[in-house]
Amino acid sequence: WPLDGEYDEYMQPVRREQRWVRASEAFDASVTMWGGEHISPNDVNQGALGNCWLLAAASALAEYPERIESMFVNPQRNTEGIYAVNLWSLGVPHTVVIDDYLPITSHNENFFSKRGDDGSLWMPLLEKALAKAMGNYYHLNGGHGFEGAHYMNGSPYTYFYNQEESTDAIWNKLTAHDLSKEIIIAHTG
Repeated sequence: WPLDGEYDEYMQPVRREQRWVRASEAFDASVTMWGGEHISPNDVNQGALGNCWLLAAASALAEYPERIESMFVNPQRNTEGIYAVNLWSLGVPHTVVIDDYLPITSHNENFFSKRGDDGSLWMPLLEKALAKAMGNYYHLNGGHGFEGAHYMNGSPYTYFYNQEESTDAIWNKLTAHDLSKEIIIAHTG
């Protein structure tokens, strides 16, 4: 990100192809909160922001849709364009209220996280709520998936560093946690 130039209210460089548009103006009625196939890990599509850690956490949470549903106070797309999202900070639950103005490109596509392939809007709205909670979109660059899950649902986490374990030991550990319906987020350097 350049250090000189013009910045918008979220401390993002102003780009010629990006403009802030209400979701209700950018997308037709086929774009709904949960999309045509309801909540799915496949609804998470990265855009121009380096927040794969956060998107990995959202995708892991979406394996069980009720985890995502419980974050949204008003779970339907609405004409007012106001959404309340339950998040966690320093172990304390709080609600963040956002509008539905999203950074949109000239091709009517989300600039940061993209709407789901099935027309779901929850991920760009969740990303905006997290950007607001953390100060701006720029603060979402870089992080760890377990931190993202913690911000979203307050869950405790255990970090396993598996470099010294065998493939079978890692697989057995993942299988045991998956059978317990735990949130699993893996990454590599």
